[in-house]
Amino acid sequence: MGIYIINDRGRTRNFVKIGDGNMNQEFNPDALASIRILNSHGYLAFLVGGAVRDYFLNCESHDFDVTTNASLDEICNVFKDYKHKIYANKQCVGVRINEAFIEIATFKGSTIEEDLANRDFSINSIAYNPDSGFVDPYNGIDDINNKLLKTVKEPILVIRKDPIRILRAIRFECLYSFKMDDELEKNIYELGELLNLVHPMKIPNEINPILISDKCSYYIKKYKEIFKILFKPLNECDGFNQHSRWHIYDVFNHIMKVVESTDNDLVLRLSALFHDIKKPECLRIDEAGEGHFPNHYTYSAEYAKEILEYYAYNHKIVERVYHLVLFHETRLELNDEMILNFLVQFGKEDIDLFTKLQKADMMGQNPELLFRLDNYKLIEERIYYFINNYNIVTYNKLAIKIKDLVDRGYSEKNAKKKLISLAIKVTLYEIANDRNELLKLIKHSVKDCV
Repeated sequence: MGIYIINDRGRTRNFVKIGDGNMNQEFNPDALASIRILNSHGYLAFLVGGAVRDYFLNCESHDFDVTTNASLDEICNVFKDYKHKIYANKQCVGVRINEAFIEIATFKGSTIEEDLANRDFSINSIAYNPDSGFVDPYNGIDDINNKLLKTVKEPILVIRKDPIRILRAIRFECLYSFKMDDELEKNIYELGELLNLVHPMKIPNEINPILISDKCSYYIKKYKEIFKILFKPLNECDGFNQHSRWHIYDVFNHIMKVVESTDNDLVLRLSALFHDIKKPECLRIDEAGEGHFPNHYTYSAEYAKEILEYYAYNHKIVERVYHLVLFHETRLELNDEMILNFLVQFGKEDIDLFTKLQKADMMGQNPELLFRLDNYKLIEERIYYFINNYNIVTYNKLAIKIKDLVDRGYSEKNAKKKLISLAIKVTLYEIANDRNELLKLIKHSVKDCV
């Protein structure tokens, strides 16, 4: 490791050069091209942030941030022949060079060292220039090598400036097996409530990588006081006795067991996280002292939809999670009529996630009841038999709707039952999904109107 001295308009700075310096091919060439273009116009410029950190972590990076002593207007002028856009809220210019999108910002301060001092963690406070090498005034390279996560300035100042850094620290620890220094970890807990001030749209980018990681449940449990701030019903779940022979864990630890028994799929992990989250408010204890949770799946599904919409998750993700949580409690037997009844309500989309969630749910209950998984294999085979051999038509995809039956005297409850029975017949090719044909099969009766 060598020290390289360059002169910047009268100022002398130390730059750390790693290895033999032949590293240009290791970084995105278009990102480096943006630096050289700025340099050719007389400006200092450096690659900073995630791309530099990821180089030392041996990870592929897709975020390219450049910092320069040029103003935003000067940046725009330099890249006037490229597609570019000023982002006022980010105080940077987005520039498209070939396939790369580079965000270029003016120094936060008057020098590169001051700019790096204003970043969050030391591992993100390393800069790189293809000609002069690395700038590492806060020992970020050593911290990466030592798997240490610490802030550049006092943790309380760094977190108060942008509380999303609480989740970012947990994300880095989770993804890269870093260890937070004691002061940072202490302040994360003490300042956790500041997450309530963070714009909701920022949350998914930080927690999604945790949710789909191999150690998802471990980090949710380790930082459960933080996750309770994001998902407040977890407070009631923690330590809540289910009073049930089916369960040996409280609701929170049951949820964690289910989460850790699922694949690294975002929709599945979110569904596992929310599937029983409203159980505590649904508890009913019978005369024998056994706990029951009527409609907890409905309340849990509604909460999942509400909180995911609040955090601005993709609409499709929200609907899929809602659907899985709503149906997760469906108890199936090795009975074709029961299985078909379920399929024409649930549909075939995400049926694989449904079966995985059900099996994970069993694995998170009383270990003495794991024999049920053997029987579930047979049920699962029958589910896929119908999926693979029939065109499953859900009741809400029929050519007639509930309103058609209600208009003919059916109650809404019985109208739905009738549509389900018709959907089964359509699925089994016994009748056609034709409006006129289906209407002929609707017979008015006193029983149907109840």
